[in-house]
Amino acid sequence: MDVIGPVVRARRKELGISQATLAERAAIDRTYVSSIERGQRNPTLPVLILLTVGLQLPQGALLAAVIDAIANQDDWLARAIERGSVVE
Repeated sequence: MDVIGPVVRARRKELGISQATLAERAAIDRTYVSSIERGQRNPTLPVLILLTVGLQLPQGALLAAVIDAIANQDDWLARAIERGSVVE
């Protein structure tokens, strides 16, 4: 289930910037940005932080958007988030 790529792509397009510009702002390779957006790579937490900077988002906003997207696709995870626990 790829949710990170669409979230990154949507924000990048909202800003009207290219993958190359995002990569430059985030200090990562353009091909890495492309592979994240296509769902071929899952970024590590440090890369998510760099993307947050490149996408001009407040700290934690990208991770929160990803969690929201996952919760919307996965009823079990949505219920777990509401409960504040993944243990039933």
